[in-house]
Amino acid sequence: MGTRVLSRLHGIFSHKLKEMPRMMNRIQAAFFHLYWELGASVRDTIFA
Repeated sequence: MGTRVLSRLHGIFSHKLKEMPRMMNRIQAAFFHLYWELGASVRDTIFA
């Protein structure tokens, strides 16, 4: 395995790591939205 291939892989990997937080934020936001919607419907059914 040449050093060029390794450095290329490292570049791709570090780029993915930089992208990771954005992805996690998006997933977290989606989950929070789902949770909020579920919570709202549950509250409506319980306290209706």
